Parts: sequence; C-alpha cells; structure tokens
Amino acid sequence: MPSRSVNPDILFNTIKEDQENGTSKASEMLKQAFPGVGDSCDDLASLFGQALMQDDSDKVSLVVTAPPSFSINARTTMNVVRTMLEEANSSIISVC
Repeated sequence: MPSRSVNPDILFNTIKEDQENGTSKASEMLKQAFPGVGDSCDDLASLFGQALMQDDSDKVSLVVTAPPSFSINARTTMNVVRTMLEEANSSIISVC
C-alpha cells in the first residue's frame, strides 16, 4: 500500500535525469512511495530509465500484476495482454 502519492510527471523527469546524470533520486522516490517494494525500487527505476531512453522507433510497455491492496489506476492484465496480441506488428518478448 503506498504511503504517499508520487506525481508521475515528476517521477519520469527524475528518472530521465538519473539516466543522464548517473544519479538515483528516482529510486528513493519510489522507496518512499512504495515501502513494501523494498530494494526492487532500484531495479524498477533502472528499467524505467532504460525504457524512457529508448529510440522513438521502439515501443516499450511495462505490465505489472499488483495485489489489490496497491492503489493504482490501471487496466487489468488480461486486457493489456489481449491488446498487445491484437496490436503486435512484429514480435512480443516476455521476460519472466
């Protein structure tokens, strides 16, 4: 359960700045907002940063299946997977 709200625009801008400057401010923001996630915030911030820095010709999507206790505004996993399969142009890579 999040302890405080994180402004998505501020978070994404911080992630971009972290990638450009080699800092880790976004990871600390994630840890404060989602203390239950713990050290995985470092990995998430890095993953988001790499995705944000991708070439504009690449499209990257992140799908998360979170417990109902997490207060997030999101589509269901089934809806996301169905949309991905219907709109895929070349390939889908799944990382488990």
